[in-house]
Amino acid sequence: MNEIIHRVNDFLKEYPPFNLITKDELFALSAKVVVKYYSKDEYIYKENDLAKDYFFVVHKGAVSLKNTDENILVDTCDEGDVFGLRPLIMDKPYIYSAQASENCILFQIKSKEFRPLMENNSQVALFISAAFANTLDKKSTLISQTKTQNAFDPSLNGIQNLQDLKPPTCFSSKSSVIDAAIYMNTQNVNSLIIVDEGNLPIGIITDKDFRTRVVAGGIKKKAIVTSMMTTPVYTRDNKVSIAELQIQMIRRRIGHVLITQDGTVNSTPISIVTLQDIILAENNNPTIIIKEIRKATNVDQLKISRENAEKLLSFYLEREISIDFLSEIISEINDQIIKASIRQTFTELQNEFSFDEANFAWISLGSEGRKEQLLRTDQDNCLIYLPENEVDPIHLKEKYLTLAEKVVAKLEKIGFEKCPADMMASNPKWCMPLEEWQSTFKTWIQAAGNEELLHTSIFLDYRKIIGNQDIVTQLTDSIFKNLERGDLFIHRLAKSALETPVPLTFFRNFVVERNGEHKDAFDIKQRAMMPLVDAARILILEKRISTINHTPSRFRKLAELEENNRELYLLAAEAYEILMRIRAKNGLKRNNNGRYIYPNELDKFERTLLRNCFDPINDLQTILRVRFQIGGLF
Repeated sequence: MNEIIHRVNDFLKEYPPFNLITKDELFALSAKVVVKYYSKDEYIYKENDLAKDYFFVVHKGAVSLKNTDENILVDTCDEGDVFGLRPLIMDKPYIYSAQASENCILFQIKSKEFRPLMENNSQVALFISAAFANTLDKKSTLISQTKTQNAFDPSLNGIQNLQDLKPPTCFSSKSSVIDAAIYMNTQNVNSLIIVDEGNLPIGIITDKDFRTRVVAGGIKKKAIVTSMMTTPVYTRDNKVSIAELQIQMIRRRIGHVLITQDGTVNSTPISIVTLQDIILAENNNPTIIIKEIRKATNVDQLKISRENAEKLLSFYLEREISIDFLSEIISEINDQIIKASIRQTFTELQNEFSFDEANFAWISLGSEGRKEQLLRTDQDNCLIYLPENEVDPIHLKEKYLTLAEKVVAKLEKIGFEKCPADMMASNPKWCMPLEEWQSTFKTWIQAAGNEELLHTSIFLDYRKIIGNQDIVTQLTDSIFKNLERGDLFIHRLAKSALETPVPLTFFRNFVVERNGEHKDAFDIKQRAMMPLVDAARILILEKRISTINHTPSRFRKLAELEENNRELYLLAAEAYEILMRIRAKNGLKRNNNGRYIYPNELDKFERTLLRNCFDPINDLQTILRVRFQIGGLF
């Protein structure tokens, strides 16, 4: 008997998801496996049978999954494959029949023995969800299955993950500054929540406020404490995640968040979260990296900060942190690096030129514009500026081109390669006054040749990093005004997007490069990600929505607007986030931009997951063909 357990264990450890659990867990599970024999053509279970309390692993032979009503072969499971997973996910009848297509030996595993392993291991949960989703109709969403098991967000379970949160120290709004100082000292706290007569929070004071507003700022010690408080105090409820707190502290440059009963200033304070709490809860804290960026005085320091961000990315990817959070954090770090590079260049050029951020806007395009540049891929950016009184236009162009050239060079040194197509602010064609940009876009939309479509596609994912937001608003208004008269342009954009086919062959093999430097590699950017990016951009443009650039967010917005396509759009959003994760992991592993993946190096779990991400592409392209009448029109 012991020999059989060892043989079962030795077999299972070679295949996912069993290779994702500990040796002790696997051996304990192997001891409870039941070995079953089925002869050729024998049914393991039939469609509409009540789900059994176990699932199967193929040890030898093969099993066919069939839709018997329509006599359609759905999948073939061979050595190492798992099937019959329905009892792990939901208590409903089987939707396909499982039939031995040759004599086979199966391992039968009870759901109640395996379920705890799923619940305690996000990678196991993700594999089971992906494998289960792969046997469903394409309209069934991978989203609901993966999120049911919290596969992507195991660490974002709310504020209760922070250790030893303290209740806030409250103080009356009618007291004096000196009384507040004495009270903080006796209570040994570095902040006070100022409350009104109903004990509702109206502001906050910190020890830093005493240094800057009382000692150095001139507020009198006998003044009422409300004269020095920061108001309103930033509040959240106790369901907020650590991830969200990190983002808000970075964006708002605050060190305290008040947790209240309902998350607003109109309810009772519960606890106070400080930046120190966050750092203690998560040693790899992006706040520290951003602080270092803001203090940096040269490009070498910025390069170190971006390398630290890459370590942070690897740390978070290993822990399956949500891509939404990762995108926000890495984009914020990238934004801060670009801002620091520009401001350092201001200083370097101060003897030659003077710069006012009210007179220009530095724009990120492409993946960085969409907040999807997790790795240090190539640069896509441009610069828009306003005329300046009594400044010669030629001199003004020289001034901003000099700025752009130096910033692009800094970003290259930090690790962001130059754009091979030279779509950067250092190119005179991508560094122009607002009026010329408006005219250029009008030409692109009206002419809409291949080059114009390419330029417009990249530019329509734009986002201001630094400078005057009004410049961007004026350009956006101009673009969408031209689009109102440019339905043919969107048709051509859709036609161009359809030139990239679904990335699988007839036999469900990956479409790989046939020659060149990346022979036998799968281009995840061009063949899988860009079709989703293009579809999201075109469909959101059709709705005349200009405020959403992020691809998953575009799909989620479309899901709100089109109920009949809701499931497809949500599936597309989830698929794109998974592709971002796969590419980032591949790039970190290979120390490159992660674009080219070698399918023969992926395990079965990774191949299954990647294939599932392709499901929405064909359906999205069908929507584009029908909606924009692609075919005889051109």
